[in-house]
Amino acid sequence: MGFNSAFKGLITLSVNFLSRDEILRTAIMVLLLMVFLIMVTYHARLVEVTSRLDFLWKQQAERELADMMETRANNTQLLKNILPDHVAHHFLKEDRSTEVGCRL
Repeated sequence: MGFNSAFKGLITLSVNFLSRDEILRTAIMVLLLMVFLIMVTYHARLVEVTSRLDFLWKQQAERELADMMETRANNTQLLKNILPDHVAHHFLKEDRSTEVGCRL
């Protein structure tokens, strides 16, 4: 029983050393620190999700580009097999502004 009353006296003594304003200030600082930590954690998670999406979008774009290049190569090979060389070359060249239907 003596230990229990001494412990209560120690707590009362330590609380008496702190004024009400100091306790309030300490509580506000702890609250602000907790809010700051929550915001940092939220920001880190947001950055992680954004980075993951950017990575996945980049991979998807690279796959689509490879598919487009493969499709273009297949189409080129089909045109060369179906049409004579000079006609296939005409349709495959990049600058086709000399065609009648292209003039605006």
